[in-house]
Amino acid sequence: GNGYARVAVTNNLANFPAAAAGAKSNGISIVFPAATGSWGTITDFFISDAAGAGNILARGLISAATPVVSGETIEFAIGDLDITLD
Repeated sequence: GNGYARVAVTNNLANFPAAAAGAKSNGISIVFPAATGSWGTITDFFISDAAGAGNILARGLISAATPVVSGETIEFAIGDLDITLD
């Protein structure tokens, strides 16, 4: 609600370059639509295989909890999203 929508990003080497030291990161900026109301405080992220429902492939914590209010956008700048699988 409140303008939230998942952002589709194709898993390829341009968007997610080859892993280095066992970690992958985003090679492009990932920007969510502007909030049209409060999203609450964002503490976690997940990666799924579908725009709605689907399967969660990975999840993790955001380093600094971020409150999102109307008009704000959330962005993972290039290299901000680091994924390491255990």
